Amino acid sequence: MKALSKRIVSFIITLVLIVSLVPVRAEAAELGYDSFYGRSALSAMSRGSTYVTAYDRIYDCVENRAASTNLSDLKPTKNEFLMVLSAYECDPQSQFWCDCNFYYYDNGSYFTSAVPNYNALGKLSGAELSKTVKQVESKANNIIYSAGIKDGMSDYEKAVRIHDVLALRIEYTFTENCRNIYGALVEGQAVCQGYALSYQYLLRLVGVQAFIVTGSAGGEAHGWNIVSLDGRYCHIDLTWDDPTGQKLGNATDVYHNYFGMTTNQIRADHSITVPAYGLPDCQSSDLYYFNRYTESVMDSKSSAEKIASVFDRNGVGKMYINASDLDHVLSVITSQGAYIAEDLGFDLTKPLSISYSQVGNEYRFMFVGEKLPSAVKEGDLDGDGKVSAIDSNILRRIVSGQIQATDDQMLAGDIDGDTKITGMDSNILKRRIAGN
Repeated sequence: MKALSKRIVSFIITLVLIVSLVPVRAEAAELGYDSFYGRSALSAMSRGSTYVTAYDRIYDCVENRAASTNLSDLKPTKNEFLMVLSAYECDPQSQFWCDCNFYYYDNGSYFTSAVPNYNALGKLSGAELSKTVKQVESKANNIIYSAGIKDGMSDYEKAVRIHDVLALRIEYTFTENCRNIYGALVEGQAVCQGYALSYQYLLRLVGVQAFIVTGSAGGEAHGWNIVSLDGRYCHIDLTWDDPTGQKLGNATDVYHNYFGMTTNQIRADHSITVPAYGLPDCQSSDLYYFNRYTESVMDSKSSAEKIASVFDRNGVGKMYINASDLDHVLSVITSQGAYIAEDLGFDLTKPLSISYSQVGNEYRFMFVGEKLPSAVKEGDLDGDGKVSAIDSNILRRIVSGQIQATDDQMLAGDIDGDTKITGMDSNILKRRIAGN
């Protein structure tokens, strides 16, 4: 579960204004059934063939929405059944009509059958359920397009892009479907389980191995992902990288403090439940996001120019700062704030302050004030003073490479304020025009 109050701390700094101081879905190879991590791990155990058979029966039972599945000939003990069920729960995220909730029967010695407890979606007619499956697939393809996934991209880049787009699509809230991919992708509402399942689902669609790991964090039960990036495993917690839990925010609302962590890193504030079939030990520290993207890592020697360079046109700057270096960075921002804000187009004759939020060692600074009038209106790519479907179409053509953007269109089309035009900008503008 998400514990916002335990993860994000906000501050306000009043600036002293000293003006004189100086991406259509790529045809990636979708991972198939035999590649599910839990199922594969079961097969390597001493009674592996029995466990895999039990797993397959559970999967087939849910796929066909059967009332139960027979396990009596396999004679699984309670611990064996729960282990198989744990493996199933971390794998087939596409079966969203059953939230991994089962009843079971035993004869005192071993388990004889498993009975799925289907959610409301699992009780729909065949035609209605097929419709919901198509809705999920359509939303998934849309997110992959918005993330700009292309052939030839590394697993790492795919994972970062989908991580960033998906976080902006989900509102953290409790609903009937908050623990499955239908709630996360179609309804845009989920809790940690829905976040992790939908992230896993999307990654596997573009050929990236991922599965669910469970445990606790912030004093509550929690789930996140272990992901294989270019052949090595790491932890990624999308829920905790989305502390605002709001949809259609700015790209800078998404954090990366929990992207690419080693097992030791994630254990600093997460407790991992290790199943009997085991988990990979994630030891590759170079997969950590801020060991890859070092331009936003600040230390006690970072210059004002480097710190200023991470701020976008909306006055938001994201930085990774170790605790020992924080005082230096704060000192630079407060003393040079007017200089930075002026370059960003803020009106220095009006009140100006800067706030910052923190997730782990990642900080998000934001100038708060009035900006000078701009000749370019956000979203108005045709320059007619209005934002309409015509502008959305122009932006779509720019993103797809059909036309070259002018300087004004680069400003008007950068909806998320990250100084680039991508499928995310196109999708946000389209949804805003549609009113959702």
